[in-house]
Amino acid sequence: TEDESKVAIAELARLAVSYDHRIAISAAGGIPVIIDTMAQRIDSPSIQRVGCSAIQNLSCNEDNEVAIAESGGIAAIISGMDLYVDNVKLQHKACAALRNLAASNNDNRTAIRRDGGTESIITAMRAHDEQKHVQEVACSALGNLCLQNDDNRVAIVAAGALPRIMLALMTHTEVAGVQEKGCRALYNLSVSPENVRAIREEEPETVLWDAASKFPNECGEWSRKLLEKLT
Repeated sequence: TEDESKVAIAELARLAVSYDHRIAISAAGGIPVIIDTMAQRIDSPSIQRVGCSAIQNLSCNEDNEVAIAESGGIAAIISGMDLYVDNVKLQHKACAALRNLAASNNDNRTAIRRDGGTESIITAMRAHDEQKHVQEVACSALGNLCLQNDDNRVAIVAAGALPRIMLALMTHTEVAGVQEKGCRALYNLSVSPENVRAIREEEPETVLWDAASKFPNECGEWSRKLLEKLT
């Protein structure tokens, strides 16, 4: 039943907080089971949410990052995001899962873009602009998608990410996590020279200075390096 599946996947998500359990769940074939259940129960937002939570925790392991992608996990996450845009808890977990999958695997970064994940993350930011937790993980996901991937950097700007990141920074001025991840995302996007003009057009200088002033440990270096590029 739906409830039984939800409870089972939620338990796997809880266990996957542990490094040893992440490996054990993967070795036992748990990853494709979770993803197949998400695909079969696309009608259930609660199963999509706990599935994303499980993937988020399981993907804190490089081998699992590969296994999740090979089992169709990226597409499963994005399908749930696109179907349940208004579900803030699902969007938060989905963005966190994509963030982790993009942390150290460049093939995953490319796959997320090709499957429409960039647009799904931006849509989540637009739908939940007052939700600091969504904004933080979404900015973090975009920042990871930029790493060592010029095609992604260009595509993220083309998809309209800059105004969403700027709005997050201007809305959540007292939230260190949003400020850090937003400044980092902007800097990572600026690694592609063609994005620098687009960032400059957003006039981020005051926002960057404010972030560096309020949160020097979290934002100081990102802000300084980006401001050097913009001057």
